[in-house]
Amino acid sequence: MKGGQCIIDAAPRLRFRLRPVQIVIREVDIMLIPHTLLDPETLQRLLEDFVTRDGTDNGYEASLEQRVERLRRQIERNEVVIVFHPETADTSLAHRRDVPAEMLRELNQPD
Repeated sequence: MKGGQCIIDAAPRLRFRLRPVQIVIREVDIMLIPHTLLDPETLQRLLEDFVTRDGTDNGYEASLEQRVERLRRQIERNEVVIVFHPETADTSLAHRRDVPAEMLRELNQPD
C-alpha cells in the first residue's frame, strides 16, 4: 500500500491504482412500523400494553376500551406512530411532530 492507495500488478506492464473503499452502514436507532403491517390482534395488545403503562392515564377516568380506541384513532389518523427500538427490542409510540421528517417520508412511501 502506498500513500493510501493499493497497487495491483495485473500484468508486467499494467498497473491499477485502487483507492481504499469506505463502506458506510447506516446504523438504525429506531424503526417506524406502519400499523397496517401488524396483525389486528397484535396491534390490540400493543395498544392495551401502552395505555396500561405507568404514567399514561393522565388523570382520565376512561375505561381501558375507551383509552385503546382513542389511541387507535390517533394512529389511524397518523397523529401517532409506532416506534421499534432494535437495540432493546422495545416498542413505543411517538407523536409525529417528534419524529424526523425524513423518517416520516420513508414510512409513507409505498413498497
